[in-house]
Parts: sequence; structure tokens; C-alpha cells
Amino acid sequence: MKEWRPLAEAGHPDVQTALGDLYMDGRGVNRNLSQAVYWYRQAAEQGYAMAQTKLGFCYQYGYQIQKDDAQAVKWFQLAAAQGDAVAQYYLGNFYASGRVVRQDLDQALALFTSSANKGWVLSQHRLGWMYSHGEGVKQDYAVAIGWFKKAAAQGDQKSMGYLAFSYWKGEGGVAKDVKEAKRLIRELVDKGDQFGELLMGAFYQEGIWAGDGKSDYVHAAEWYQRCAEKKFSACQRNLGVLYSKGWGVTRDLDRAEDWLRKAAQAGDRAASNYLYNLGYLKLEESSRQRELEWDTYYQLDSAGSGASSGQKTCRNITVQGSGIGIGTETMGAPQMGDSYVTRCD
Repeated sequence: MKEWRPLAEAGHPDVQTALGDLYMDGRGVNRNLSQAVYWYRQAAEQGYAMAQTKLGFCYQYGYQIQKDDAQAVKWFQLAAAQGDAVAQYYLGNFYASGRVVRQDLDQALALFTSSANKGWVLSQHRLGWMYSHGEGVKQDYAVAIGWFKKAAAQGDQKSMGYLAFSYWKGEGGVAKDVKEAKRLIRELVDKGDQFGELLMGAFYQEGIWAGDGKSDYVHAAEWYQRCAEKKFSACQRNLGVLYSKGWGVTRDLDRAEDWLRKAAQAGDRAASNYLYNLGYLKLEESSRQRELEWDTYYQLDSAGSGASSGQKTCRNITVQGSGIGIGTETMGAPQMGDSYVTRCD
């Protein structure tokens, strides 16, 4: 680094930017965000696109300088005009959201496309999302899948997750291909990806992973536990459901409530609905427990007199929807159908 400083001080923008990177990452030097911003600014003011992008990023996220989206847009625009793929992506997000600038989905699409064609993986995924959802463009699953595949080939986990789900269901522009879905899921879980862990749990739950069609709730619960602990709401919800049923785990309504509440607080609407049902279920079971206690007392009290306990009839209480599902921002939440709790009166 000692060799770089004279060159940076002499005004070489590429060296200034590289020096800023060292201070930003703490590679070979003590991490110093003020120094990183200082050197990025020196290079950016000379018109060096990469430094302009990085300075814009510092303004957007408030790295050692006051967070300022307007300044971020200014520097992204300067870099994007020079064809910087990263700046085009971040600027595209501003146009897509209408933050700071007037919302312009056509401009966003043009920026993402230019960036994606240069190989920037986040733009490739963003285009896949836009085409799959018809956001600012006519919905076209074939084009969407093409971009998702490009991004997945570069290791983008969100794109891999979308493809895995699509191959599983045979939706979103691809034919059903469970083998390919399993390959992608395995790659995702090897990376510690939460959505991959959710899908792995679902595959075990539905008997797809072993291929025998038999639900393996024990392994499903293990995978849901992994991603639930990472605060992934869909996994928290599914784990809560398993505890409420006693599927693959010891039935525990309190633990079920705890996981469902965490998912609901994170905004999972399906978890909120099931939490509501769980409240009734706990009330039913609490009432039943009181009935059993009174029955026991009655039987003991009646033993001496020869009285017999009353005959009981049993019925099923329907609890609509198991709550088990995927429920991500990109996919629906398939339900397992009605579940039943037996009650005797």
C-alpha cells in the first residue's frame, strides 16, 4: 500500500479507487471508511466511473457520510452515462421505485437490460423478476427464465430458488423436472441458502426427496428448523404447524405458538391466520383438559357407589388449512388441506 499512496496522491484515479477499496474492506490496513470515501471522491471528481459508483453507494447506505439518496442518484447517473453496469443497476432501482426521481419503468428496464447484457448478475435477476411478473413490461415467462438461468449460472441464489420452484411445479415457463429442481436445491442448501432449506423441507414433507411419495416429517422439521433459526418466516410458520400437529416432532402447542408468532410478526399472513386457529385449538384442548379432570373426579367419586361414567361420543373439529406451504414473495402458498382435531363429548 505504501507504493500506492504516492500514485494516488499524484492523481491516478484507478489507484485512488483501489486505495479506497482497501480502506473500505480493511485489506492490509485498518478499516477506515472516512479514508475510503475520501479516495473514492478524489477519483469520482475526475470522472472515473467506478469511483463514482462506489461514492454513490456510500451516499445511498450512509457509509461514513450522511445518507443522501439525491447525492447517490447524482453519482450513479454520472457513472451510468459512462456505461458502468453496477451504476446502471442501482440507478434502475431508483427509477423502478420512484424514489428521488420520477418513477419510470421504461427507463428502469433500459438500465437493467444494458447492465444485464454486460453480465451484472443482479440486473439479470431483476429482469427475470420483471418479465415473470409483468412489471413495466409484458409478462413473458420464456424471457424471464432466460435471465434467471443467466443469473443462476453466476451463482445467484434467488434466481436458483425461482428456477428450483418452477421446475418442481412445472410453472413459470418450464416443464416439470423434479431431478433438476433437486439439483438446484442441493446446490442452494450447500450454500446455506434459506429458501433452499425451505424447499428441502417441503420435498421431504411431500415424499419427493426420497421419491417414494411418503411424507418424512422428521427430516422436514430438521430443515425447517435450520431456516427458522435464520429468521425466515415461511420456515418459522411451517415449523410452528408441525409442532401443532406433532408431525416429525413432539407435539407442543406452546412451541407452535412461539414459531407462528415470530412468523406473523415478520409479516407472514398465513402464519397470522394459523395463529388465530391455534388460539381456538388451545382453548378447545384447555376445555377438554378441564373436562377430563372433572371426569376423573366423577369416576373416583362414583366408584364406591357403583355409578358408571357417562358414555362419550367423539367428533372431528375441522381446522381450515394446515398452514404448510412455501409462501415466498415470488410464489404462492400451497396448502395441505383441512386438518382435524378429535374431541370427545
